[in-house]
Amino acid sequence: MTRPGPVGIRHIAVVGLKSAGKTTVGSSLAARLGWSLRDSDTELRSTTGLTARQIHDNEGTLALHEAEAHELLRALAEPGPNVICPAASVIEDPAARLALAAADVVVIWLRASPAVLAQRFSSAAHRPVYGSDPEEVARTQGELRNPHFAALDPITIDVDRLEPAAVIEKALDAILSVIDPEGPRGPGDRGGPGDRRGPARLSSRPRRRHQS
Repeated sequence: MTRPGPVGIRHIAVVGLKSAGKTTVGSSLAARLGWSLRDSDTELRSTTGLTARQIHDNEGTLALHEAEAHELLRALAEPGPNVICPAASVIEDPAARLALAAADVVVIWLRASPAVLAQRFSSAAHRPVYGSDPEEVARTQGELRNPHFAALDPITIDVDRLEPAAVIEKALDAILSVIDPEGPRGPGDRGGPGDRRGPARLSSRPRRRHQS
């Protein structure tokens, strides 16, 4: 059973543009920390029976973005602890931004260049297609959304030159720097599914830092 710290961090939100690696990183963090995972695409399919692309194609962009923001707010309303992987679009929603800035939320921003994101777009068939030039789409979305991500004062990880495993380790290191379970963890003691001490708890909102 999780025992909250003095402030009671209840949520870790892994944010970033489409194809930045949110689900890969978030699912690994959840497994290693023993927390629940709330992934936008999975939650959408569970509640609507449709993929994000199907909602977009059937009902339009606005309907999809509203549904994605709703899933984020629903996950943040849970008592936690959980790791949340919201859709990139949620950062355009004022209510979502306000919720992500709450004191009980730690935000990890996976920052990537348009070129890298464009290379990964083809592997995300369940996501909508917004244009014929993936790199230009990523650049345009970044110009709109990246300032909002940065304004959350997140833990920022530049993922361009990193393999997924390295990104996960950097994210875990940043989170563990504010985790206070039964006592200090030694180097390499990262907990996980086999850790009998139970889910880790976060003792306070961390000081943000950039992870190169």
